[in-house]
Amino acid sequence: MIKYDEAKKLYRVSYSRRHPVTKQATSLTRTGIKTMEEAKRTYNELIIKMEQKFNRSLFPLWPEIVDRFIEHFRNRGIANNTVYNYKTGLYSHTVPRWEKKQINEITTSDIRELVLDGLGHKSEALRKDILKYIRATFTYAVDMGIIQRDPTPKIKSISLNPLMEGTVNQVVDRIMRSFDWSEPYYRDASRRSLTKALQKLEKDGEGFTLKKVFDELVRLESKENIGLIAKIEAILVSDFGKILNSDGPDALTLSKIRDEKACLYIGLSTQGYGETATAVGKLFLGELLYNSYKTLSKEDSKGLENPISIYFDEFGSLVTPEFIELQNKCRGAGMELTLAVQTASDIDRVNPDLTKQVIENAGNLFILKQRLDSSASLFADAVGTILAKKQTYRIENGEQQKSGSEREVYELIVHPDIIKNLGIGQCVLLRQGPTRVNMINVRNRRWDVLRKDNAAKHSAPSIV
Repeated sequence: MIKYDEAKKLYRVSYSRRHPVTKQATSLTRTGIKTMEEAKRTYNELIIKMEQKFNRSLFPLWPEIVDRFIEHFRNRGIANNTVYNYKTGLYSHTVPRWEKKQINEITTSDIRELVLDGLGHKSEALRKDILKYIRATFTYAVDMGIIQRDPTPKIKSISLNPLMEGTVNQVVDRIMRSFDWSEPYYRDASRRSLTKALQKLEKDGEGFTLKKVFDELVRLESKENIGLIAKIEAILVSDFGKILNSDGPDALTLSKIRDEKACLYIGLSTQGYGETATAVGKLFLGELLYNSYKTLSKEDSKGLENPISIYFDEFGSLVTPEFIELQNKCRGAGMELTLAVQTASDIDRVNPDLTKQVIENAGNLFILKQRLDSSASLFADAVGTILAKKQTYRIENGEQQKSGSEREVYELIVHPDIIKNLGIGQCVLLRQGPTRVNMINVRNRRWDVLRKDNAAKHSAPSIV
């Protein structure tokens, strides 16, 4: 309603409406408005504000819903440690991301992005727990009549089996290469026990899984193979063990991943899991070697018809000397390998000659900042030299003379000091066939940075 005050020569604007649920009347008023045009604009603003006010009361912000849910959980007599786990998980991983979102604004995509991307570096067990906490909160909101539908997705965990493919001898090699052995005697004794275990499983018509291999080794337990049993058990009781034992139709192998035309990312946290992550990574590396062998055994061009991209993060923690066999044959096998290491020294720990082989066989090199001269010089030499002319001049009495000499020299295309002084996100890119060198900026792909960039683009005013 718009009213004009003759005495004050000003407009008074008000808007009233009943709450859609409580039916309680609510009013918003503005006074002191000078013109009719401004009064009409104010009236429209009051309508919007009233809608927002009702909307906030109908659909609270996510932190408020979390508080209500935790209180409801506590009042049901749930154990204190369970309530604590739910509260800590929700406040640590969901509230910072959704603190300004109303519960009806949170979509299935938002939840999927949080669990799969935002928590992608966390363990699968933690991701499942956070998803369970989110689902419980939305279930509470549905039961209270706040929202109509629970948007929490059902995210199915993948099932992998790096032992499913290959003969007994090939699987034995794959497992033995995954562990470090200091004593040749115990290594050979473990190999013998492992071969017997796999032969027994094959004879019984059983598929190969880590759990079945472990159970069979325990049956054959002796002081010679107890080390191998302990190493396999460490994987089984870890977070990785839950997804590495499937032998059903859902079990994924590299062959199935290729058939689905998906890519494979191997990024195992050696900080969080140490030797266990390294062993699991080497298991997958062994499967890659087998898949390459199998592909090349068929036809020369078979792998190129169904290529696959494979990404190794923290490659130095899982590399073995046998990797060079895979790199040498990967093109014919239709495999594109991308390896990420902090420095070349990460591979030097295994074998310095292997480092040279890996660099020599790489199609493209992305060289980021290296602090040590040895590392910077290694990559500068890998980039190569260019033929240039070097001029020298004669100096007399401190003054440069016109006479001098000129000769051809080979100069580094990228000096080590350039590599040492690269900024954050800068790198030197060396491409082969034809050889080309560029300095490029690598985009920051962190989700929080991308969101800020997108928000800045949308909020920036247009200038015509």
